[in-house]
Amino acid sequence: PPKLPAVATGSGVKMRAIESIKKEVCFAMVPKDACLSSSTSAKARDIIEKWISVTERPMPVDQFNLLRLSVALMVERLEGRESRWAPYLATLPWREEGLPIMWGEEEREELRLSSLECRADDDNEALEKAFEHAVKPALVHGGIPVDDIRLDEFKSAASVVWKRAMVLWRDAKGDPDGDPGKRGGQLFGEFEGVLVPMLDLCGHRDALTANAKIVGLKETNTVGGSKSGRTTLYLRATRNIQAGEEITLPIHSSDAPVSLLRLGVLTDSILP
Repeated sequence: PPKLPAVATGSGVKMRAIESIKKEVCFAMVPKDACLSSSTSAKARDIIEKWISVTERPMPVDQFNLLRLSVALMVERLEGRESRWAPYLATLPWREEGLPIMWGEEEREELRLSSLECRADDDNEALEKAFEHAVKPALVHGGIPVDDIRLDEFKSAASVVWKRAMVLWRDAKGDPDGDPGKRGGQLFGEFEGVLVPMLDLCGHRDALTANAKIVGLKETNTVGGSKSGRTTLYLRATRNIQAGEEITLPIHSSDAPVSLLRLGVLTDSILP
């Protein structure tokens, strides 16, 4: 398969091909069980199942699923080197500064009188309510020291999730012709948000210029009369990719405010 290094640039860490890749070729793979989610993080899963009720969630279901993953990331960060994902977590920024939820008052002033102002305020209010009414009590009940449970830590985790989370079927059914790689916080009830090591280094572009997509394949084995299998995620080239070109995934929203609020980017096709 083509070599695919992650390279450091002035604007952050990016993934580039050092060999040309032909259209439709799958050139990188990550097992689904290597992804960080609210179901693969055992400690976070126990806390969420016992102390955060779906029926009493303080936000819509899409934001609730985002909250679950944010809690998982927060818990694994608190585990430090003991976390199964410690090497992966070391590659993540502590927070995504480009998202409005992480902006200070001076930066947020730039949103005044724009269509983003109310939406950014709503996002902040929803996160603060979720933290006070769901996340903090759940983590305390789960045995996390109260001094380690801070709003800024939760918002930092949420910013990373919003920026980098991908969507997969919660029942782990792969669909070779489907597209489980939609990003930007659009996490619905039958899906779960995941953080995917390596693949989340891909950049964002509009659908016309992006050069790859994520596909999931479930491999099923029959042992002793029972079927078992696991889902593997692949990067598949959607067009020919030249050596040196950045690997990019499509943004699945033409809503400019959503792209900025959730991803911190505006692509050429979204700009007026």
